[in-house]
Amino acid sequence: MIAVVLSIHLILNANPMPSDNLLARTFTDTIKSLNVGDVVPDIAIKKIVNDKHRSTHLSEYKDILLILDFWTTGCTACIAEFPKMDSLQSVFGNQIKILAVTYESESHIRSFFKNNKYGKTTMLPSVVEDNVLNKWLKHWAIPHEAWIYKGKVIALTGGEYVTAKNIQYILDGNSPKWPVKDDFKQLDDSKPLISKGGFGQTLSYTAITPFREGVHDKKIISSLDSNTKTRRNYFLNLAILPAYKALWSYLVQIPLSSGSRNRLILNVKDKSKYIYDWALGAKEEWNRKNQFCYESVTPDIVSDVKEQYKLMIADLNRLFGLDARWEKRLMKCLVLTRTSSDDKIKSKGGETILSFDKAIKEFKNTQIDNLVYKLNDYEDNPPIINETGYENPIDIELKIDSWTDIKAIQKILQRYGLDFKEEVRELDTFVLTEK
Repeated sequence: MIAVVLSIHLILNANPMPSDNLLARTFTDTIKSLNVGDVVPDIAIKKIVNDKHRSTHLSEYKDILLILDFWTTGCTACIAEFPKMDSLQSVFGNQIKILAVTYESESHIRSFFKNNKYGKTTMLPSVVEDNVLNKWLKHWAIPHEAWIYKGKVIALTGGEYVTAKNIQYILDGNSPKWPVKDDFKQLDDSKPLISKGGFGQTLSYTAITPFREGVHDKKIISSLDSNTKTRRNYFLNLAILPAYKALWSYLVQIPLSSGSRNRLILNVKDKSKYIYDWALGAKEEWNRKNQFCYESVTPDIVSDVKEQYKLMIADLNRLFGLDARWEKRLMKCLVLTRTSSDDKIKSKGGETILSFDKAIKEFKNTQIDNLVYKLNDYEDNPPIINETGYENPIDIELKIDSWTDIKAIQKILQRYGLDFKEEVRELDTFVLTEK
């Protein structure tokens, strides 16, 4: 929990009260979405591909853990999860059933499974032409996972929660306490985060409060109330680094590459508070722990909006005991250049692929900047600067075990008529120091 600070000191509980479990429902014209704890009706599933059953009912899976994985062929994140889902199904066997669900047509899905790289290798069955399950389990962001066990919805999550550890946790008889993925819950950000209560209409304050549910549009607002002659500056659910970077972007022209991890200098004790590491587990949990809301209400003495952003940066520095700034520093870097006029990277067209899994990293029918961006996303790598001047789509395949094995990457790129040149350049860097 984060304490509100400055002239008033409060501790706010931003967690919403849990709603009562809904009773089991029967089919009606208006289907209300199932929630965690609800009894699941015996819904008929009319069309399944990639499975021994062409149709079934949910009751067929009443004695095992059922995970409904909502997806579409346009969701690259969903498709990239197929190998993981296949592996989990294989590991747990008949203790679980992972069933993909899509509204798309049977013919389209069969074509996808026949022609897509992941589709050709997956053993994952999929419900097709679904117009029932997505009504009982409403969502808009995918992948969306509905966990059903012993006739009840026990969890609604994103795809990152589907892990061997979490599955075993359920099979061992435990009840999950994971955050509920609710794509429709909205927070009214027009209302102040702090109630004026008995402070009257002249209250001025600066406050930080915990993560709040129902925030989907994360933006920084500076608004003037002409009636009270006060200005309200606020943002909702941002972690420290994104908050600083967003505020600074209003004040200086920040090169896109400057936001990369290898141009981020953190003089801090615990980097995990500032940068999410996939090894830490589900990002949603990290967000709830490390994201926060900011609000200040003051007399409108300074009306210039840029000056308001400067004040917000100063507030964050003071409230968190930090010093955040942009600096130009001389740094050793690798400049990516072309070494041959023979075009060996020209794309053959077709499906765009950005595959970062396993030991083969594929870039097909995409821009070379995507490769450079990925290399710059590792803080152990030196800054990579793209000076190839190449603007057409590329096809490059890297057979490597690690994104930080620069020598192996360089050796492969040389076969494509590309190379790294080591130089010292003055680069924009973002420096964050704990005071």
